[in-house]
Amino acid sequence: MAVYIHLDRLQAEVDALIARRSSQFGLWRAVSRSAPFTSLLRGTAVRVLPEVPGVLFNPPSQDLVWLEELQEVSFRLQAEADVAGRVLLGPVGVYVGPLLVGQIPPSIRVRGAGEREEPAETLASTTVRLIRRVSASYAHEDDRVVGAFAEAYRALGIAEIYPAGLLATPCGRSRKAAA
Repeated sequence: MAVYIHLDRLQAEVDALIARRSSQFGLWRAVSRSAPFTSLLRGTAVRVLPEVPGVLFNPPSQDLVWLEELQEVSFRLQAEADVAGRVLLGPVGVYVGPLLVGQIPPSIRVRGAGEREEPAETLASTTVRLIRRVSASYAHEDDRVVGAFAEAYRALGIAEIYPAGLLATPCGRSRKAAA
């Protein structure tokens, strides 16, 4: 499985990479597109973590520093024996520090032991957007912890929405949302 992290203007180049990879494996390609909500700052450390139940990923996660306009991380994968013949779903999380900033929703079809490999099978790709808003439900004694997360998300250009109609202000205090 390959994950491409890239600038929006490089979508055509990513499509060409996917097409080449598809032909190497004898697969047809499928592509979906979406514009990002926000951009990562150059030098940001990013972790890509696939979590599809029933699939073992090697390596289990990959870290990169966002320095190039197009970066690829690849994972080898192996399905557990008891999931043969099923379609598996689960997220591939994109993290900056402990913060989830994006999710890729893969769909992995696992062939059974007796199934023939079909060369016209599709190699699917999905382009995702970074998270734009984060909701937080917490007790007031946790204000400092939530404030630290809010500052980290704000540095990434991600707005947070607090419960009960409260919105965060630039200084981290809450105010009642206008109706």
